[in-house]
Amino acid sequence: MRVIKKIIFFYLYPSRTFQQTDSFINKVTGCIFLLIFNWLLLIIFGVFITTLLIEAGMMTEPIVKEKIFPSLIMALVLGGLVAPLMEELMLRIWLLYSRANLSIATGAIITTLIYKFYFYTGLVNISQTIKGSIIAVLIGSLVGYFLFISLKKINLDLEVVFKRNIRKLAIISSFIFGYLHITNYKITPNLLLFSPIILANYIIGGLILSFIRVRYGLIYAIAFHIIYNSIFILIKFR
Repeated sequence: MRVIKKIIFFYLYPSRTFQQTDSFINKVTGCIFLLIFNWLLLIIFGVFITTLLIEAGMMTEPIVKEKIFPSLIMALVLGGLVAPLMEELMLRIWLLYSRANLSIATGAIITTLIYKFYFYTGLVNISQTIKGSIIAVLIGSLVGYFLFISLKKINLDLEVVFKRNIRKLAIISSFIFGYLHITNYKITPNLLLFSPIILANYIIGGLILSFIRVRYGLIYAIAFHIIYNSIFILIKFR
């Protein structure tokens, strides 16, 4: 419960001094507790509350889009490793500002957008996955590099801005993270109406990951995200 209090305190009284104030053991045990807590939230929001609303006739059951992976290994690589890594680089590395962090985040966003564009428009098929991924990474890396150089020339004191607004940025990042996962479902008026409830677990998960990133460090947030996704995938493939 001490970790929950720390999260609440973090969002009430945010400060950059939260980063790396705990020992390695405390960070690991904190992540394990929060992992269990996040799974409990998945049960509460994803099963219990949603089922009650459906049974009460207040909402229809959201239709989940099936992601077809040819094998468990492919699912673990893409959904359990690549997706968490890219999401942390896009949505949370920049919560602690530096030119490198903001540039990496921008590069990751560009890479993901190009990758999605290629596949959603059908310009790349499965046999060209590696080629499309390499192109996306190269373009994203170039954009990130030029931003890194540009930020040095502009000389804006963005670190102060980010530090003063860490709570707002973490909350905004968490809501973006939550609503990015709306694409896991078939978009309907009912889904949009009840999206705060349906996506609550993702949003709260984003708040937890933002806390871990700022207080424990980016590596812990990435590891937490990878483990969470991998467990979910293993359960689905059992």
